[in-house]
Formats: sequence, structure tokens, C-alpha cells
Amino acid sequence: MAGLDDRLRERDPILGIVNLPLAQILQDGSEITRLYSIQEGVGFGSVKLELPRPALGWDTATVEVSKPLTLNIHDKSKAGWLSKATNVVVSTTDSTDHLSKAAIDSASGSLSWEFDQVRLPVYTRYASSVYFEFGSGGLLNRKPDAIAVLWLKDMVDDEETTVEVPVVVGKDLRQLRQNVLNDFAKKTHEYEVIGTLKVQIRVDAGLDMDHEKNAKSQARRHAFEAYDHIEGEAQVAEKLSHADDDGVIDKQERKDIKAAQSRQLENRQRGISGYKPYRTMKWIKQGIKSRIHPEKPAKREPTVNTEA
Repeated sequence: MAGLDDRLRERDPILGIVNLPLAQILQDGSEITRLYSIQEGVGFGSVKLELPRPALGWDTATVEVSKPLTLNIHDKSKAGWLSKATNVVVSTTDSTDHLSKAAIDSASGSLSWEFDQVRLPVYTRYASSVYFEFGSGGLLNRKPDAIAVLWLKDMVDDEETTVEVPVVVGKDLRQLRQNVLNDFAKKTHEYEVIGTLKVQIRVDAGLDMDHEKNAKSQARRHAFEAYDHIEGEAQVAEKLSHADDDGVIDKQERKDIKAAQSRQLENRQRGISGYKPYRTMKWIKQGIKSRIHPEKPAKREPTVNTEA
């Protein structure tokens, strides 16, 4: 960073330069507050830097989308797909969910979706977006008819926010969704804004039980197992402790309690997990399964041209 003197009768001399090697200063955390001395200029002293709040979050998080989801179309001539499909696909880089059965407001013409809360785990929050795909294009063509893209880098951790996201149509929507839709994107991609999507969203920071189904690589699995031992089991136990609050423990609740007890024994290498032959058989099973059904990338995105 360079500080310049832009006062009148000055030819913008450099007051000082602060060198910030990000690979070093962010090695142990995603935020830092420190005084750095200025160098190589006509000035002297120090400078204090603070990152904006959206940049102070966790890279591992869960995107929480709450109801209702409201779609307002300004240009209905470009939204003929509404008559044939009102389903919505909500996705991040790591996970996907589907919404259907939209209700139409006859007065305003807007569409709204009522649903249980959607939680989508992500591992690279600052390089990820949550995007909404509208329409299906038919049985043979799975390309969306319109999309809305919200980048998670702009969100503050653990704060529920209501935002209006532009809904766009264009030629190559699958490539377009990899871009921040700003003035620069308008110059390089062909798309048109036809409405807005109103959504309530929150970034739930850190690991939680939603990440279990995505913890498939060795590093992710080990991180989740450590979390499960320290916090996950306690959260499940707290939830199941209220199973008898209504005076009745139904069949599903009994099943959940039994599964939680078995999980705790296995995590602590107790019960049958205390015997090495059983653990060896689980290891063999995992190896066979990984060869029969090898892991695939989370999503294969279209190629993006770079200057590298």
C-alpha cells in the first residue's frame, strides 16, 4: 500500500509504502489488527489497517436460506418459462437443494416459495456464491432459464440479512454464474436483468453437522471428526434431551436416540468398535467403496479464460 500527498502545489509525492505479504500475515487467521511502519517516502510514522466486516468471517460455513423467497419479474416478456416451471434450484459449490410449489400473488404478480429452512454447507466461502436457478428447460435440456447470483464474500457472519438479488437471463448462464454481475461483467457477457429475487440469508460460521455429508476427503473427514467429538455430539444430545417434552417419544425419536448412542460408542472406540478386526473390516469396506464409486468433483464448471 502506498500513501500519496495529493494536496495543491504537490506533485503527489509518496509519503510512505507499507508492504503487506498476505501469505505471511494471514497464515494463522483470516483477520489481523496491527501497526505497520511506513517506509520509502517523505513521511514518517505508522498506519493502522482494519479489514471491513464482511472480510472478517470464516471460510468454512453454512449458508442458511429462510422463507419466504419472493420473485418479482419486471419484464414478463422475457419470462415465458414461468408458465411451464416454477421450481427453483438453490446451490453452492458444495451442495444443492430444490424448491417447488410457488404461490402466485394475483395483485402484484410476484411468486413466493414457502419451505423449511435450507442449509447449504460450504468450505470455500470467500470463493463461493449461492445461486438460484429458475426453470428447467425440459427433460432433455437441463439448462436454467434464469439465474440469480449472490456472492458470499459480501455477507457478514451470523447476521440474517434480507437482500434483493438481480434475476438475469442470457446466453450462457452456467458460465455467467461464475462472475460477479457488475458493470464490468456487463461489458464482457451478454445478459439482461428481468427482475429481482428477495431472500433472507445468513452465513452460519464454522463447521456444523450439515458438513458431514460433504466431509469425503481425508482432510475434511478428519476435521469433521474432531468437531463431532468436541461439539457435534453435545449438540445432538441437547436436541434429543427434549424428545420427551410432549410426554411421548415416537418411533422416529427412539430411532434417533439409538443412532446417537451407537455413534458415540463408535467415536470413542467403545462397544464393537473397540475390537481391531471390526475396525479393519470398516477400513476394507471404505477402500472397496472408494474404488467402485470414486469421488467426483463437487461441480464441473465451464472453462473460464484467464490471463495466466
